Amino acid sequence: MEEIWKDVKDFEGLYQVSNLGNVKRLKSKGCISDRLIAKSINKNGYIYRGLHNKGIYRKFKEHRLVAKAFIDNPENKQTVNHINGIKTDNRVENLEWCTHLENKQHAVNTGLTNTKGEKNCFSKLTEQQVLEIREIGFSKTRIYLAKKYGISSSNVTRIIKKEMWKHI
Repeated sequence: MEEIWKDVKDFEGLYQVSNLGNVKRLKSKGCISDRLIAKSINKNGYIYRGLHNKGIYRKFKEHRLVAKAFIDNPENKQTVNHINGIKTDNRVENLEWCTHLENKQHAVNTGLTNTKGEKNCFSKLTEQQVLEIREIGFSKTRIYLAKKYGISSSNVTRIIKKEMWKHI
């Protein structure tokens, strides 16, 4: 595939991004030739690039630079999704604009996010705590168990009846 370069928005004449996910600094007063910008990876596994303009340094996620330059966004969606789920694959054909909800649903559909049990980022309980709640059952009040585990009394009932946490 041929590499195509476009100016980075708000950094026209200084930086360009390619359809393959590369970023380069253009030849200028302080730079004697075009040169690729070094990649860094943040704690979440996304590649970012540091760009300078008039003494101001800003970090940008590489996939957003590619999407802004190459992908139309007529619905003004705010999130860029990696279609194949690989956060470092920033080729334009692997990216699409989506909503935050669409991005989360894509992660669930492709198995990138486990939505069950304690691996769910919203889970208040561990699997061990769920087993304890079921073992205690109705020998203690729902209110007692709810306070002890920091959940609602209706959720205590749903756990005991295996309407919640069905997988264990």
